[in-house]
Amino acid sequence: MSVNMWESEFQLYVWVSVVVVSCVLSTAVALISCYRYLVSMIAESNALPFHLLGSILGIPVKVASNPTDVRHMLNTSNVKGEFLERRVACAAWLPVISIESVDGPTYEVLRQNFDLVYGTLPHKDVFQRIARAGVSKVLEERQQSESAVIDSDDINTMVASIFWEYLFGKPPDNVMLITAAANDWRREIAARGPKNLALRRRFVQYLVQTIKCNAHYRALFDDISVWDQPELYSVLAQPLIISPIINFSDLAVAIKTDTVNQDATPVDMLKRNHPFPILERYCSATHHQRVAFAGPVGTPCPWPVFGAGDRKCPGQGLAMILLTEMMRFRGVSNFHPEVGHRHSGRNNDSRFTLGEFVSLVFTLVRVCVGAIWERIFRFNRSSNVDKEHGE
Repeated sequence: MSVNMWESEFQLYVWVSVVVVSCVLSTAVALISCYRYLVSMIAESNALPFHLLGSILGIPVKVASNPTDVRHMLNTSNVKGEFLERRVACAAWLPVISIESVDGPTYEVLRQNFDLVYGTLPHKDVFQRIARAGVSKVLEERQQSESAVIDSDDINTMVASIFWEYLFGKPPDNVMLITAAANDWRREIAARGPKNLALRRRFVQYLVQTIKCNAHYRALFDDISVWDQPELYSVLAQPLIISPIINFSDLAVAIKTDTVNQDATPVDMLKRNHPFPILERYCSATHHQRVAFAGPVGTPCPWPVFGAGDRKCPGQGLAMILLTEMMRFRGVSNFHPEVGHRHSGRNNDSRFTLGEFVSLVFTLVRVCVGAIWERIFRFNRSSNVDKEHGE
């Protein structure tokens, strides 16, 4: 390539960068100035960001709106695709790899490791005993004081202790670190703020040390140093510790606020207050992205509560056991899980501080700019998590 051609391409790159950055800054200023209006608009226009990103990437987007279409979407594809999970969730989960977000070889490795580890865990009866005792403990402690309430922190602590005891045979000796890290993940996954990487690394270090000191996990592999790999520690960290803490505090609010039928089953309650309001799959046969949205709170979501197909919730058995036990909180006078509950959950869909809204706008702009660069310069479209681990 001649020097003149190189200089021309470099000048083009600089000018395009200047134009894009100028547009981004001016757009951000405009968005911030009217953020209350835009919060409402974003909450009501679920498909708009997907169509915008699809137009940038050249990937058509189709919305599945009825139960038959959604079930077909989930059963015929196990690829999450190029949108929310890949461009937001994968980066937000680091330094943990989310089995629910990644695709391709990374997902295959994680799934193989998860199935191996999950198949060696104690029987579900053990989990049911621990869950029942954990819920009973919270109820008994709060019933001793009429002024004490069961708030979001109590739910987080309870869920963290239940899953940790199930995995390691004893409650955690640093539950505050676990719940603080879970709340940090909760905030970034919801695009409400950046990660505290130092906090997350302390959690990972604590988890890995606990794994290596546990005879059950030491026996799974000849070399215990393999647990230092994110592809291994993540199969415990994400689906069996962090995600349950996030999701069950969301569901606790639903248990309190769902008053349609006090005798409703956990599944009925879950369908009206599903913690995952968006599902997505990529259809390789037609080369388009399909997305499905849950309706307003109180409207049954148009899909099975734990998903369907190869990517359905891998821990649904444990989830139903704990949710059933937590239904005992319904009707308890001092049960206020909405107190201190932030960022995630359907009750927080359109609740933003100005700083949180700026973070949301920044996330959307970052995703769109990244997609523009990929489209213009044909960058390698490997996933964020693959880039992070050099795969």
